[in-house]
This record gives sequence, C-alpha cells and structure tokens, in this order.
Amino acid sequence: MKKSYSHDSLADRKCKDCGKQLKNNLLQKHPDAELQLKKRESVKEVLMRRDGMTAKEADKLIDAMLEDFHHRIDSGEMPFDICEEYFGLEPDYLEEFM
Repeated sequence: MKKSYSHDSLADRKCKDCGKQLKNNLLQKHPDAELQLKKRESVKEVLMRRDGMTAKEADKLIDAMLEDFHHRIDSGEMPFDICEEYFGLEPDYLEEFM
C-alpha cells in the first residue's frame, strides 16, 4: 500500500543529511511513495467557510466582482488587487476567473 504525503506538509522542508528539498529526497528514497497535491479552495468555498456565507450570497458577491472587473478592464485598468478588495484574498485567486 502506498503511503500518502501532503505537498503542503513537505513544502520548504529540507533533508537534514543532504539539504535537498524533502519531497525530492523522499521520492528518491521511496519511489513508491505517492505525493498528493492539495487543491486550493475556490473563492466561493473560502467565502462560505471563512465568512459563513451561503452559496447564493457568495455567488452574488463573485458576480459583483466580475462585473466590476470587466468594467475596469474595458476602461484600460488591470485590477490585480480586486480579489483583495472584494474578498480579502491575495491576487493569486484571480486566476480562477481567467
């Protein structure tokens, strides 16, 4: 049976012996190990979990953000910080809407 390792649990950890990233070293020493990448929560999931919104409330806020986003793009602006403005989330979450 393969042992599962979370990507997040191995991130930024180095082998005490060789100094290599632990996930790479782990795969070399245990080629049958299975690494599982954790999927980032969607904006909707974050809003529902963190802010206690219903699915409908989260969808409404996301729709408002998308409308504002497209308006800003049409005006020549590139609103990289729109996820922070609307959701308090880092700009990486904007990729979800591209």
